[in-house]
Amino acid sequence: MLRPSSVVWQLLPKLRFVQFPWRWMSILTVPFVYFLAAAFSRQRFRWLWIISIAALITGTAVFLARHTWWDDEDFSTLRAAIASDDGFDGADEYDPIGDDHYNLPARAPRAQALPPEEDAEGQTENAAATPPAIVVERWTPEDKIVRVESPRPLRLALRLLNYPAWQVDVNGSRIQPESAEDSGQMTVPLPAAKSRITVRFMRTLDRTIGSILSLLSSLAAALLLWRERRLRQN
Repeated sequence: MLRPSSVVWQLLPKLRFVQFPWRWMSILTVPFVYFLAAAFSRQRFRWLWIISIAALITGTAVFLARHTWWDDEDFSTLRAAIASDDGFDGADEYDPIGDDHYNLPARAPRAQALPPEEDAEGQTENAAATPPAIVVERWTPEDKIVRVESPRPLRLALRLLNYPAWQVDVNGSRIQPESAEDSGQMTVPLPAAKSRITVRFMRTLDRTIGSILSLLSSLAAALLLWRERRLRQN
């Protein structure tokens, strides 16, 4: 958090995703709680420590709440955006690799058939064909179900960014979705006739490893606490 650490920020690319040095304060919470517990465990001056820390935390919270930049209009703006079902509103740093947030279509529907592609002679194929019937059966944050009936093969554009955690099934068969070259929007190739598209947000390997590490840390903490109590009893 000091100026000499700028060299580390340049050499370690992952730190760029932290964005602000003061976000490390959340990590410093762990040693803070450790030393706080060590101070409270001492019988001498215990109440003095408790009163001092409580006053410090309360005073800091009041100061931050009164002097931090707040925008009350953000709440109404977010509510209006959710109610209008516009979608595709976010920040570039949270988008998948290879997309461009500014090329995403505004007010995009949840599912739509992309325009027919042109053949080698520059003529649009099946331009006058019957448009496909698209029905969105379910659309939740982690589960989407769309039914499509089309007389010809097509590409279906979903109002989703093609994150690796999305699992896509078409008529019960797992497929690899495509991405729009200029935006990273998810597109699904579909055959002629009826199709049922199921998109689910699955747990990726990094989340699984994180859960395992958290579980092992909890077990280690419980074991150390049990061992400490046994030593005190003996």
